[in-house]
Amino acid sequence: RGRSVNDRAPDPHGDYDDDLYNGQLSPDDAEPHGINAEPIYDPNNGEGEFALDPSSPGYDQGTLLNNFNDGFEGNAPDVGAFERGSKPMTFGVEAYREVW
Repeated sequence: RGRSVNDRAPDPHGDYDDDLYNGQLSPDDAEPHGINAEPIYDPNNGEGEFALDPSSPGYDQGTLLNNFNDGFEGNAPDVGAFERGSKPMTFGVEAYREVW
């Protein structure tokens, strides 16, 4: 398995905590409050959707960050960059075009 965090310096401005990760850490103490587990993605995700399944580690286990992830569904934000119920992510030249 690869590395989830690989900071050899270590960078004093790096924040490697409170994540769902499944790889090795360098430094070893990079995720003191992280969840070391394999994510389970919702099998009904469509294109551009990366929602965790409700049975997944990290589901409703995120840390609230005001004005950043306070629009969550459920009891708490999901761990990761994609909150269940979010609009699908788009990439490439279409990423900034309003398509909804």
